[in-house]
Amino acid sequence: MSLTVHHLGVSQSERIVWLCEELGIPYELKVYDRDPVTRLAPPAYKALHPLGTAPIITDDETHAGRKWTVPVGVVGGRIIKLGGKLPVKIEIGGYYNVVTPQFGARWQLLTEVAVIF
Repeated sequence: MSLTVHHLGVSQSERIVWLCEELGIPYELKVYDRDPVTRLAPPAYKALHPLGTAPIITDDETHAGRKWTVPVGVVGGRIIKLGGKLPVKIEIGGYYNVVTPQFGARWQLLTEVAVIF
């Protein structure tokens, strides 16, 4: 198994475990219990991430033929006010993927519209 889910008790990492089960993704589960007094992550978990946030997912990168996507691109945007009052963020961008998996896309387009409260 190459995917390892580091599960911290009483955290959002339960969602990742559920997702792997539903999709049939093979994974190894490492469970860490919180400190009973402070409710913080144990030192072994903080060795993976200094803040002790969950979830942490690691992958054994020794598999032949598997690659990460490496995008290079540009994004531009601005904030406008609709009706003179409501701020809205608008962004558009494009990326060229220098490195992709075997059937990965070479180009990506990003568009975003968000209302700011």
